[in-house]
Amino acid sequence: MYPSLSGWTLIIGDNLPNLMTKGNENSSEEALTNLCKSLQKLSKKFIEVQYFEHQGKSKITGYLKANNGKLNFGYWHSETEEFTKGRVPKEIKKLHPTSAHEVASIWSIDPLDFVYLKEMAEEKSIVVVPN
Repeated sequence: MYPSLSGWTLIIGDNLPNLMTKGNENSSEEALTNLCKSLQKLSKKFIEVQYFEHQGKSKITGYLKANNGKLNFGYWHSETEEFTKGRVPKEIKKLHPTSAHEVASIWSIDPLDFVYLKEMAEEKSIVVVPN
């Protein structure tokens, strides 16, 4: 098992979105739909899965959450497009849309809380699963 932080396992990497999609999608909407499917599949095993993406230079932010094989909510935004799936959860309704880091701190933990992860988390995608 991976080491945990405050009861959560963080999987961080700039190639993470590519690993969670099929790679042959014809559009970003298709890729995001496949990302949702991957999170749903993971949540069958881990119960809850959270995905956060932040790319400051590209002005991309995203946050998605799945429980027990079902997507609860998904939001992804760039300069040119926006993707939303599901109803905005009440705990973030007043803030939405907001940064992935803000939602992470409400749903579980914000990786920026850990200084040694700050550099990695600022321009990466993150999947969070409970231990």
